Amino acid sequence: MLGLRSMLSRLTIRSQAFYQPVQCIHVSEVDLKARKGTREKREKLKKKNKTAKLTTITKVGFIPRNKLHLKKVDKHLTNDWKAEPTDDAFPGRYYRWPLFKVSDAIRFHKENLDPTMWNALDSPLNMSVEMDMMGDKPTRMISNFQKLVVIKHPFEHGQERTILVFAKEEENRSNAIRAGATTVGGPDLIKSALKGNIRFADYQFILAHPDIMPEMLALRGLLKKKFPSAKNETLGMNLYELVMKFMNGLFISGRRDEFQENFGIVNTSIGSLNMPTEQLIENFNAILTTVNGQRPNRPGKFITRVHLTTPLSNEKFKIDPADFPFADYVRPGQVPTLPQKKAKKGQEKPTFVRNYQLFRTPV
Repeated sequence: MLGLRSMLSRLTIRSQAFYQPVQCIHVSEVDLKARKGTREKREKLKKKNKTAKLTTITKVGFIPRNKLHLKKVDKHLTNDWKAEPTDDAFPGRYYRWPLFKVSDAIRFHKENLDPTMWNALDSPLNMSVEMDMMGDKPTRMISNFQKLVVIKHPFEHGQERTILVFAKEEENRSNAIRAGATTVGGPDLIKSALKGNIRFADYQFILAHPDIMPEMLALRGLLKKKFPSAKNETLGMNLYELVMKFMNGLFISGRRDEFQENFGIVNTSIGSLNMPTEQLIENFNAILTTVNGQRPNRPGKFITRVHLTTPLSNEKFKIDPADFPFADYVRPGQVPTLPQKKAKKGQEKPTFVRNYQLFRTPV
């Protein structure tokens, strides 16, 4: 009997453990009405926030110029589509720019700054060269460059030069000093430089004579790109001419435009207006020839426009491309021809001739 009672008690305990009471779900009209009110309130709040966003003014921070969506104008555009002027006086906005020879442009600037006019013949004559910086491929652009132009007729260009010269013989050192070098020395100067007594950053150019190059090898790690070499034209036998070249030479730099990669410009001075016209023309030709040396291996124009200006005048004279001092001169209207390609085996020889336009056509 006791065993039966304990069995029944265990069964009752298990029923309490396994069976949970059922909860009732209340679905009534009052609950639905309450939910309907919350939905309406939520929709009204959304509309209110939307109108508030439209009326509020959001502050915008500084936007760089390269990220502004401005209307871009191609700087290579020309006004060749305009009519040619038929008179000496004409509105410039309706006619194309006239082309001038270098000698005529210099003469006009001298007449404008004559003592009877502005009386400023000592002002510099500036030159701007516009270039197409596209390289061998349309996706490749010419990088910025800096060149030293050897001009035949030096002038006050305002560029300070500090030159360090190394030479073993006393005669070569005296020639460098006579030419105007800042510091000149021999093996003793090399030993002093190795001890750290000379700061190479204070010198723009470091020149040397070939007889001291074995001792100069110890400075290769310190000089790096400034180490004298024939490739950089900083190593030579005649130190007097070498120093004079770097003292009187003119530095020009070609820079690509910040917003148009295929447009580059060189701004420099070719002399002062009180110099003879022939000397100014020779300096002009030397600078333009150096710029044209950066021309890539592709057909088409490289130097697109050249202007001559002065600081005191607003006159800007566009130089005729036929007056450029290049050996590969092609007159306007003349079409050059390229040699025909060799035909492969089993193919007929091509009968066409490829034509292209060189940079010597009018711009």
